[in-house]
Amino acid sequence: MLDSNGWKFLWIVISVGSIWGCAEAVSSRRISETDNRILTQADSGKTVEMHVGEIFQISLKGNPTTGYTWHVRDTDETVIRQTGDPVHVADSGLMGAGGKTTFRFQVIRAGDVSLILDYRRSFENRPEPEKRFIIRIIIR
Repeated sequence: MLDSNGWKFLWIVISVGSIWGCAEAVSSRRISETDNRILTQADSGKTVEMHVGEIFQISLKGNPTTGYTWHVRDTDETVIRQTGDPVHVADSGLMGAGGKTTFRFQVIRAGDVSLILDYRRSFENRPEPEKRFIIRIIIR
């Protein structure tokens, strides 16, 4: 049977192990820093040129704790394809903190395509989103 010091030690070991496991799960989902280009809300409305095979990211501010999340609304998936799920990283460790949601895409073939992302609550049936990101991509 464990005495009070034994229980404290066991609690510390379990807590550190849990925190380590969570940190590993988060770090394995991080976006690669070798991706070619990162687009932000400041790029919305612009036209960019890319090449077949190029990988790019779109990183947009948001706060999923409010119910609002970014959704890919429209694009030609034969030209560009989303790779993996979006990743949200909070600005701080505080509960309810906003942060950035990052989407990753790969250019599949040459063409001219628009990519639209909407910031909305999936449970609301509003005709217009709270925010919208639009980019025109010309692939050579």
